[in-house]
Amino acid sequence: IRLTEPREIYTEGRRAILHSYLWIFLSGGGILVLVMILLDTMVLTRLDGLRSVSERIVSGGGMGIRVPVSGNDEITILSSSFNTLLDTLENLVAEIPDPLFICDPDGRILPANRAAHRAMGFETKGLLSGTDIASIVKPAEVQKDNGKDPRTDIVFSSKDVFEADIARPDRDSIPVEIRRQEIRYGKRSLVLFLARDLTERKGFEQRL
Repeated sequence: IRLTEPREIYTEGRRAILHSYLWIFLSGGGILVLVMILLDTMVLTRLDGLRSVSERIVSGGGMGIRVPVSGNDEITILSSSFNTLLDTLENLVAEIPDPLFICDPDGRILPANRAAHRAMGFETKGLLSGTDIASIVKPAEVQKDNGKDPRTDIVFSSKDVFEADIARPDRDSIPVEIRRQEIRYGKRSLVLFLARDLTERKGFEQRL
C-alpha cells in the first residue's frame, strides 16, 4: 500500500528546522550588531579621539592638549603613556633657561617657553601665542653676510646666528643672540628662535 498523503510529522519537522535557522540568523545578527556597537563605543571612538588630539597637536603646534583618560584597559594605558610623553616634552621646552620661540613658517608664534615670557615681562603663560615674531625680535645692525626671510621680515646671518633686541612692551629692550633653526614637526615646517641674553656681555664690552 502506497500512501501519497504527506505525513504531518515531516511537515512539522521541516517547519521547526526553518524556524531554528531563522532564530539562529536573527540571534547572530543581533550579537554582531551588539559587538559592533561595543567595538565602536569602547575602542574605535577612543582611538579616533587619540588620533584627533595627535592631529591637533601637529597642526596647531600646541603642546598643552591632552587625551581624556577613562577606564582601565589597554587604550587607557596607551592614552596615559601619550599624555606622559606630552608632559615630558612640554616640561623640557618650558624649562629651557633661554627664551625659546617656536613659530610657523609665516613667523606666527605657536608656543613660547617660560623664559620667553619672563623676557617679555609676562607672568602668565600663553600670552605670546599668535604674536608675530618680527614684532618682538628686532635684528641689530645688518652685516654683509646677512639675509632676510621674506615671510617673517627677520634678518639673519648665513649661519642663522645673529644679534638682535627683544622689544618688551615697556619699551625696554634686551640685547640677545638669536639662533634660528628650521625643523620638521610632523608634516609641517617650524622655525625655532633661541635667544641668549647678552646684557652682561654688552655691559662688559662697554666697560672695556
